[in-house]
Amino acid sequence: EECLYGLERSLPGQNSRLYRQLSAFSTELLLYLMVISRKKRVTKAISHYMSHLRWVKTAVRGRDLLDIGIPEGPIYSKILDALLDARLNGQLESREEELAFVYKNFRDVIPDTPRKPLKRRNN
Repeated sequence: EECLYGLERSLPGQNSRLYRQLSAFSTELLLYLMVISRKKRVTKAISHYMSHLRWVKTAVRGRDLLDIGIPEGPIYSKILDALLDARLNGQLESREEELAFVYKNFRDVIPDTPRKPLKRRNN
């Protein structure tokens, strides 16, 4: 009940926020919440998460950040979380856009010379 109340209060909102609210819950719990919810917008939000958002992944991975020359550490989580949020919110659609996002928003942790040239990946 508390989960539903928190979800209801935050709707409508960004996809990234919905993702962060629901990603910790099991499929069974999410289906149960859909059944007991009395609010159509809550049911629709959970359905949207289940059918679309939970499958969203970034194209850029930790290995790419290492190749750019960013030293391994907690900054990786910060960068990858920011990429995922931007992708969930429809701001990024391709690997190239994700890399440009990293260079623009995290330039202070990127050395002047990358460790090795980035290769185009086929996913």
